[in-house]
Amino acid sequence: MTHLAPIIPLPTRDTYLETARAFAAEVARDAVRRDAENHDLRREFIAWGRTGLLTLTIPKANGGPGLGYAELSRMIQIVAEADGALAQTTQTHFGTIDALRTFGSPEQRQWVFDLMLKGAVFGNAQVERGQRGVGLPNVRILRDGDDYVLSGQKFYTTGAWNGDWIRVSATDEEERFTFAIVPRDAAGLSFGHDWDLFGQKGTASMSITFDNVRVPADRVLHKHEGAGPFLPLWATFMLVHSAIDIGMGRAALDAARELIAARGRLAPEAIGHGHASYLDDTHILYRFGEWETRQKAAELLQEDGARGLDAVIDSDDAEAIGRATLEIAKAKTFGGEVALRMASDLFEFGGAGAANRTLGLDRLWRNLRVHTLHDASWWKYAQIGEHALSGKLPPPLPHQ
Repeated sequence: MTHLAPIIPLPTRDTYLETARAFAAEVARDAVRRDAENHDLRREFIAWGRTGLLTLTIPKANGGPGLGYAELSRMIQIVAEADGALAQTTQTHFGTIDALRTFGSPEQRQWVFDLMLKGAVFGNAQVERGQRGVGLPNVRILRDGDDYVLSGQKFYTTGAWNGDWIRVSATDEEERFTFAIVPRDAAGLSFGHDWDLFGQKGTASMSITFDNVRVPADRVLHKHEGAGPFLPLWATFMLVHSAIDIGMGRAALDAARELIAARGRLAPEAIGHGHASYLDDTHILYRFGEWETRQKAAELLQEDGARGLDAVIDSDDAEAIGRATLEIAKAKTFGGEVALRMASDLFEFGGAGAANRTLGLDRLWRNLRVHTLHDASWWKYAQIGEHALSGKLPPPLPHQ
């Protein structure tokens, strides 16, 4: 099968980290200002696509770098440390690559990959308010002559406003879960501009209304024959979400380190105990050492989960995939908790001066508080506990 030659540099195992660090340094410069002024991240998302990093997991057989989830996880953490909202924006782009493992024909997969290899970036429109039972979307996609027509409304559409193309979930006339690929400026598609959360503001995850949006038949993706359960796709989504949290946790820890280095005023109690420097305070040393250890543990759990997923992603062994998913769940729950707590506690290292608006350190907590609400950590802990006690694996998610 032939495909168009890429026009962006493709990352390799030797170059992707250097490229990611350079890009992260660039977007970090204005991250506080963008958040304070409620800017969307369209320019930054498109720029990320032009680095080639967003092709990371496109298979070599389709013209991509063919790198794994361990590399993807590390790259996402680096960018999340610079801007957690931007890192979340790309979650749906890589989700589209992963969805194509299960949905779409070989020709459709190559079409999407060719777009990405030329720098196109993808958002999503999957979540709905009041989604009906058994997981099928309320949004409908119905035949109309040679094409399809898409109607309904979505919310939490991360990447859609900021991207070029949108992956939309819908239910077809045969009550099948379906994806449609539509351009963000399609006729009949309108954005609600109603994204008003206090964190992850730049994701611009607003509502979208589809009013009889026409979709060519070759852009409607059904589950291909022989496709397995949704569980592997869920694992990859969760891995990226976890990488975002852990990257933001590292940003909080680094911010705490800078506050400690800059602080000169000692607590009266510390002076009374004979301390001459802030770095002599054993309480500071203890707390920072505790958080450094927890952050490292989260990163190692994440690395272990990513490598475990790499080992089984192309397997037909549902049990092996289920076990890998549980390892990722450990990183997701623990890493999110560590990051969120660190983003709150870091202010104690700097005192009242750390709350200065010009520092923008509240952005870390706000972003983490919003992002860690994406799914229920108690379900993950319950499934981890159930497997540890009885060996039972999580069930596949319905329909998707």
